[in-house]
Amino acid sequence: MTPDERNHFESLESLRKAAYVSYNDRRSYEWKLALSIWSSIGLVIVGLVQPIENGKVFPLGGTVAWIVALALGVVLIAVHIMFSIVIAKANSIDRAVSVTYMERMREFVNVHFNSTLTNEINEYSSNNVWWKKSHVAQIIITTILVVAVVFIIFHRSA
Repeated sequence: MTPDERNHFESLESLRKAAYVSYNDRRSYEWKLALSIWSSIGLVIVGLVQPIENGKVFPLGGTVAWIVALALGVVLIAVHIMFSIVIAKANSIDRAVSVTYMERMREFVNVHFNSTLTNEINEYSSNNVWWKKSHVAQIIITTILVVAVVFIIFHRSA
């Protein structure tokens, strides 16, 4: 490789790495947000399942309590979904940029993957940003926790 070719290749690697680092950093923030949401809901659940002292009434009661819990839960799920969509789109862009530079690097050194691997890379890098399994799993976990809170409030106030 000539010095100019080496510089070109190293430039492609720097650009590929920058896109990947951006993607990877964003993923850590995504999981930190999810864990903070789940921890907060978990604390609410722990508080709700504490035993009531004999002769004391459960402090949250009636239809209003579980309807408010349901409304707040729906808002929390909606916020988590909106955040996940934005994060998924940004991750998809960074992933596509990283793969593009990787492809340029492979072309530059004349390395080609077999068709099966190429198809898998293209399928993973597709524009279908929402239905990534990690985002769906996060929303499902948030939904389950919200349903648990509403169920506990409904059950204890009935």
